[in-house]
Amino acid sequence: RSTLFPYTTLFRSCHITFYCSREHQKLHWKKHKSSCCAYKVCSSIELGRYLVATRDLKPGELVISETPLIIGPQAVTIPVCLTCYKPSDGRFSCSKCGWPMCNATCAKSPSHESECSLTQARGTPLTMPSSCWHKPYPIYEVVTILRCLHLKQTSPAKWKKLKELEPHEEARKKNGRYDKDLATMVRVIREFLKLPETAFSTQEILDICGVLNVNAHELPVTSTPTQALYANISLLEHSCINNASKHFDGDFRIVIRAAVNIKKGEHISINYSDPMWGTNNRQVHLGETKYFSCRCPRCSDPTELGTMFSSIRCPQCTAEQAGYLVSTDPAAGPEAKVDWTCIVCQRTQASTFVDAVTQSIGEELVMLEKGSVEACQAFIKKHSQNLHPNHYYLQDIKLALCQM
Repeated sequence: RSTLFPYTTLFRSCHITFYCSREHQKLHWKKHKSSCCAYKVCSSIELGRYLVATRDLKPGELVISETPLIIGPQAVTIPVCLTCYKPSDGRFSCSKCGWPMCNATCAKSPSHESECSLTQARGTPLTMPSSCWHKPYPIYEVVTILRCLHLKQTSPAKWKKLKELEPHEEARKKNGRYDKDLATMVRVIREFLKLPETAFSTQEILDICGVLNVNAHELPVTSTPTQALYANISLLEHSCINNASKHFDGDFRIVIRAAVNIKKGEHISINYSDPMWGTNNRQVHLGETKYFSCRCPRCSDPTELGTMFSSIRCPQCTAEQAGYLVSTDPAAGPEAKVDWTCIVCQRTQASTFVDAVTQSIGEELVMLEKGSVEACQAFIKKHSQNLHPNHYYLQDIKLALCQM
């Protein structure tokens, strides 16, 4: 910086570091590059808040690195230690609250403070039945909710960021999830844990349930799967042909890097679903868990960008014709039940036919003997007669064979 010109309008994309001239800005870039924020937050009526690149990004370049606002066990989990997340056998429990833990060290960890202090409000420590070990136990659904609510009392800054995340209340009301949370989570917090309305309102509890339902990321870095909320990562939009990738490191930090070249001003996206699923499966998953339909180029293209990833053989074509069916309107969503048409003979088939074939083969795939090379090879040989060579069922099996 120049001490002669302390007030200048020349700055980097991060809007934090200022310079007296373009020349000095360029000279300092090698040092500043690693700390210059690669994104900015924008908003629109259609997308809400989203992130765009503030400069050209190369594959592998860091976009965001962020620690979680909150971390906790999955809603459906076996009893675990609430500090290290190792499976618990009930031999040790926190003396203050009764939650199963590994040992006294884990029980004294700051990460256990939230549910420990809030559970003490019920007056007596929690007791776990002898039959609960080694299988999912429903009381754990409330732990991460309690940790979120505790931020209201302990960290106003984090609580504010948490409240900015979208709970999708209207969508949850339509699919019944809102009423389910009202009947279960609110009831447990009010009647079992005895936390009053004056501490946390019913609306606050329901909003947290929605925020976790829509925005939580599963962490694959603990003994049993955990979930976490991130303030900025949650703003990343979805695309089935995402341009950024998501990774985790050992301290629950999430790292987003450019997966391809991203131009300045482009939206930054990750994939909320499984790229190894066909369009119909991805749309069902996104609709049920994220409450939107994807309209990316892959979802809008009947051939899934030329891969024919969801196509089955046309029953009216001859073996020589070898035609395959594609949806006439894949972006319409699975509820629309649109027809499928053959790319060779142009004749149509009802979606019920395609669904029946796909479901039948899918059920056979689920029942396939795990770890058997022979079973996988037999599945490929049998269903290559009905599925396109690139069909996601066949790709799933071939990926499994590669891993074997």
